[in-house]
Amino acid sequence: MTLNPIQRVRFCVRYLLMLIALPCVYMGGVCLALLWHEHEANANFAELHLPRMSAPTAQTRLLVFAPHPDDETLGCAGLIQQTLAAGGRVKVVILTNGDGFRTAVECDTHKMRVGPADFLQFAAHRQQESLTALSKLGLSANNVLFLGYPDQGLEKLWLDFWTPERLYTSPYTRANRVPYSKALYPNAPYCGIKLLKAIEQIMRDFQPNLIAVTDPQEDHPDHRAASYFVSLALEELRRQPSTVNWADRVLLVHYLVHRGDWPQPQGIALTFPLIPPRGMLHLGTQWMSLPLTVVQERRKLEGIEAYHSQTMMMARFLTSFARRTELFGVLPNETLPQLEGRTRLASGGNGGHWWQATTPVFLDAVGDNLLRTLEGGADLRAVCACRRGETLCLDLEFCQPVSARYRYVLQLRAFDEDGHSAATALRLRLPVTNQALPEGGWVRVDGRHLTVVLPWRLLEQETGNRQVANISFGVKAYLSRVLIDQSGMCLLSVKPANKNDHALTMLRGG
Repeated sequence: MTLNPIQRVRFCVRYLLMLIALPCVYMGGVCLALLWHEHEANANFAELHLPRMSAPTAQTRLLVFAPHPDDETLGCAGLIQQTLAAGGRVKVVILTNGDGFRTAVECDTHKMRVGPADFLQFAAHRQQESLTALSKLGLSANNVLFLGYPDQGLEKLWLDFWTPERLYTSPYTRANRVPYSKALYPNAPYCGIKLLKAIEQIMRDFQPNLIAVTDPQEDHPDHRAASYFVSLALEELRRQPSTVNWADRVLLVHYLVHRGDWPQPQGIALTFPLIPPRGMLHLGTQWMSLPLTVVQERRKLEGIEAYHSQTMMMARFLTSFARRTELFGVLPNETLPQLEGRTRLASGGNGGHWWQATTPVFLDAVGDNLLRTLEGGADLRAVCACRRGETLCLDLEFCQPVSARYRYVLQLRAFDEDGHSAATALRLRLPVTNQALPEGGWVRVDGRHLTVVLPWRLLEQETGNRQVANISFGVKAYLSRVLIDQSGMCLLSVKPANKNDHALTMLRGG
């Protein structure tokens, strides 16, 4: 049969549409299968039995740090209630007023175009919601501190705005200093060192023995950064003779809020426990479960519902945290290992495989979303680190071989014992030619491993040529301009810190 010209055009168009549609249908099916597998894997851990966290006592001094108003209730409402009921003391510190949630501000003001005044008014509303929610848990307003630092900006302070010579400006409020009269330190500049010192002072004044903050591997940058600042502040206090006696006995626990489609199932599920996401179960975190009574669950749900500005946007997600247990994790207190010998490592040969003699200082979840499953060469698995003589050695291990298809970025920051550091973190785009690195530095690709060796003096320059006390590093991996994987910043103590072996036992049940 001979087709006329119009029929031929229709046939070609249908054929082309089929060629386009088939791969799309295939990829869509793969995506749905992977997402469903992850969803089911998280849901099937519902009966996972975790060690029980011991209930607070009259001696408990609990200090809760929340990146935004509502995080303290989502993560710690039960722990707060139990501490108060036992006769212990509680103080809650809210780092930002949540003044960067544009969609919520638009809904709250019924405006399509909102300005700085609208964000500031919304922040005041969120402050009051926190006081209302916490009062339902039994906590008085004089035990709630607001710092007023920029929403969506905490990780930027850590990475790019550390010193007061260059302040961060919120794109929402247009402020570069704390603009809230009810903040603990009104007019404090938006820079990392000032936030760090504010957190240290709060710790000094309250002298807690239990601190709770968000997890450094969360998806939300403010949540990750809250952990960085709190961990560094506690580490610095453990080094100071005037504070080491109580600071060294503090147990730091982490609670989780934003991680993929966790928790499962979403919505009100008061009879379900809160358990870790599957991908975070075997990363070295010691997870603990805190059982709640029915009354404590109900009060927690009432506290969550007090955040009307948030529940009108994402009630199903927020009410997912009203469960019969709360979840807390203890991270290993990592110190940068030191290998014997001062000889520089060679960029080839067996000397380049130094990481085989060490254990990772950082483990990352693998295959925990679709892109990372498909692009394993950009899915970080582990990082080994050590100091050898006058060099810092880092080995980044990925799930599949390192490839020129990807762009890898190493973010590195060094601190002296008082928290001083450079204005911006050091960033290295990898792999690079050795000629592009400082003298004594080199980079090597070996299958799934990307090894970086840097001269120690580079870190000392970051601290103004003062002795390096702590370093933090993080890794990003891109395919073209698409971010495939991003680790939180790993904090390592350079000097050995006093270990607190009994602190974990104090809060772990049998």
